[in-house]
Amino acid sequence: MSQRERILAIAVGALAVLIGCFYVFQKVDASFRQRSQTLERLRGEKRQKERQVMFGKMAQQRLEQYQERSLPPKPEQAGQLYTDWLLNTVTEIGFSEPKVNPVTGGPRSQTEAFTGHAFAVSGVGRLDMLTQLLHEFYSVDYLHRVKQLQLTPRDAKTVAFSMTVEAISVADAPEREKLHDPPSDRLAENDLQAYLDAICGRNMFGPPNTPPRLSASSAYGQTNREVTISPTASDPDEGDQLTYSFTSEDLVGARFDSKTGRLSWTPTRPGEYYVTLSVQDDGVPVRVAEQNVKITVTDPPPVVVVERKVEPAKPPYEQVEFTYVNGITEVDGERQVWMIDRRTGKNYWLTEGDRFSVGGFSAQVKHIGPLDVEFDWYNRSAVVPLGENLAEDKELADGELFNARQANVGRMRSE
Repeated sequence: MSQRERILAIAVGALAVLIGCFYVFQKVDASFRQRSQTLERLRGEKRQKERQVMFGKMAQQRLEQYQERSLPPKPEQAGQLYTDWLLNTVTEIGFSEPKVNPVTGGPRSQTEAFTGHAFAVSGVGRLDMLTQLLHEFYSVDYLHRVKQLQLTPRDAKTVAFSMTVEAISVADAPEREKLHDPPSDRLAENDLQAYLDAICGRNMFGPPNTPPRLSASSAYGQTNREVTISPTASDPDEGDQLTYSFTSEDLVGARFDSKTGRLSWTPTRPGEYYVTLSVQDDGVPVRVAEQNVKITVTDPPPVVVVERKVEPAKPPYEQVEFTYVNGITEVDGERQVWMIDRRTGKNYWLTEGDRFSVGGFSAQVKHIGPLDVEFDWYNRSAVVPLGENLAEDKELADGELFNARQANVGRMRSE
C-alpha cells in the first residue's frame, strides 16, 4: 500500500471514529435530556402534591374551626337552641314585643357537609338597644349572619326592627346540650360604648335631645343624726324618664333612691363632706346633668337637763263632795270618825290607819283630832274639819297641822 493510500485509510478510519463518537454522544445526550425532563416533571408533581397536602391541612383546620363554631349537628336541636338564644338575647336587652320564629320554606338547605337555618327576629326598642343587640350578635363566633335588617320609627325614641338571620350546622360538629359562647374577632371594636357613641350620637328619628336640669342645696347636719338631700330635676323634653345616681368616697353606708334622688346618710364625725349627684334621661342619645353638693356636719350642742317639779294629782273632788265628816267619837280611848255619803246613805266608821274608797277616791286615815281628821292621799296630807265634806281639804305642811288643830280646839271650847 502506497503512502498515499495509507494516509487515505487513516483519514477514513479517523472519520469513522469521529462519526461513531458523534453518534454515541447524541445517544448519551438524548438519554440525559430525557432523564432531566423526567426529573423536572417529577419535581413538579411533588410540589403539586405538597401544595395539595398543604391545602388539605388548611381545609381540615378550617373545617375544624367551622365545626367548633357550628350549631349542633342535629337540625331540630340546633334550631330550637338557636331560637332560644336569640329570644333570650332580645328579651334581656329589654325589647318589647320580642319575637323569634324559624323561617319555613325559606333558604334552609341541607347537604352532606352542612344544614342551613333561617330565622325571623323582631321587636320594639330604642336605637341604643338595637346597637347592643347587633354587638352581642357579632361578639359570639357562631356560623351566623344578619342577612336583612329593616327599621321602622315608632316615635322620637323607639323603632320597630325586623331582621332575617341565617345560621349553619356543620356535619360531624360536636354534640352539645346547649350552645357555647365562643368569642368572636369579627368586630373592629370590642367596646360597646364605641359603637353607641358612633351610632347613637344623634337621634335619627327625632329632634336633638336636651339635657335635664338638676338642682340640689348644700346640707347641714349633726353627728349620729340622719342627714337628707332631696334634689329636684326636670327635663325640657316631654316624656323623658329621669334616673338619679351619686358618687362619693365619704358617704359610707348612705341610702339612695334612684327614682327620686333622695339620699340619706348618718355621719359619725364632724367635718365637710362632698357628694356628686347625677341625673340622666332616657333620650337618644342619653344626656346627663351633674352637681357637687357639700354636707357640713357638726357635733350636737350639749343637752341641758331641766328639772320639772311634778305637781301631785288632785283628788277627784266631784266624787267626794257629798261625803261628810259627820262625827268623831272615842271608844275605850280610841277615837273613831264617822263619815256618811249623803248620796247613797252609806256610813263609814274608821280608826287611825284605816283605808277607804269613795268612788275613784282612795285615802288613809292618818290622825283623828277632836274637831278634824287628817287624811293621807295622793302623797300629801289633808285636814278636813268636822261637819265638812272631803272636797274641802286643805293642803297643810306638817308644821301647820298643829296650829290648825289648836285653832279647832280653841273654837270648840269657846262654843
